[in-house]
Amino acid sequence: MGVDVAIVLARGGSQVTLVEPSSIRRDAVTQHVQTNLEAMGLGHRSSLVSCVSNLDEVKWSGVTMVVECVPENLPVKQALFAELVERADQATVLASNSSSFPISAIAQGLPTAERMLGLHFFMPAQ
Repeated sequence: MGVDVAIVLARGGSQVTLVEPSSIRRDAVTQHVQTNLEAMGLGHRSSLVSCVSNLDEVKWSGVTMVVECVPENLPVKQALFAELVERADQATVLASNSSSFPISAIAQGLPTAERMLGLHFFMPAQ
């Protein structure tokens, strides 16, 4: 799902960094992005999408929005957002693609609930 959300954002001209721990999936991202954007006549925008293996590799300066697309597991989402709060700039919007949990449940206990939002994409996102 995350790669399809990245395609939507790149289609609009946004620079996108995907975080994908699986090297097999990471290798497939470039081709998937290229194929889908070419089908829309926007193959040139595939250069806007990069893929890294973990949050340490993200260049956090300039990140204005994060869209979380991890599995529907509340503790996993809460742990990720706790880490995002520490890494992202205070002005960065933190969004969840969750279809199961309200953003208030994901944000519970975090000092940044006011900059968090739900941004649910349907499949396929593009």
